[in-house]
Amino acid sequence: AAAGGSSTEEDSTGRVSALHGVLALMVNRYPRVRRTAAEALYVQLLGLSDEKEQGGGSVEDMEAAIELLADTRWDAELTVVKPERNKLYLLLGLEAPAGAGGLAAGG
Repeated sequence: AAAGGSSTEEDSTGRVSALHGVLALMVNRYPRVRRTAAEALYVQLLGLSDEKEQGGGSVEDMEAAIELLADTRWDAELTVVKPERNKLYLLLGLEAPAGAGGLAAGG
């Protein structure tokens, strides 16, 4: 059963939900998980920037997010990684979850 006019809204909601999930993985306690999540988001953002189809924010913000993903060592300590991940919320036009400001490790 396919929905008619609301599919783009559902796509947008799904994309935002997926972005939040990937951003959460980027502060996972395991460095390999963080690095893999960052690489997946990097590839996804490159595709979106090619299509000029960003959900929120400007092209400059999208490019800044891609650069941040590329320049950050996501397998470094969480004290280094978490502030960089938190910048991505702003650059991607997302609202950061309530716990994003602190340094609570997931586990």
